Amino acid sequence: MDRLALIDPTQVFAGFRPGYLLRALPSLLRPSEARARAFPAWETGDSRPDEAGQRLYAPATTVPGRKLVAGGRPRTTSPRRSS
Repeated sequence: MDRLALIDPTQVFAGFRPGYLLRALPSLLRPSEARARAFPAWETGDSRPDEAGQRLYAPATTVPGRKLVAGGRPRTTSPRRSS
């Protein structure tokens, strides 16, 4: 394998850009398989997301009673000063 992808867990180092949230909003408010397929394609610059993954992910977005789970940013603590 000749590639490495480093993934920033959601909102750990930076928040979401407003444009990104606006683009994601339709998928969150009115999920459909078509939107579930379109968003990752947009997100990755139309690089054709993995079809096997899409076959699992897209239908899962329309499961009744599904819950969106998102955590907040971790709290940072100031280093303690020694007196």
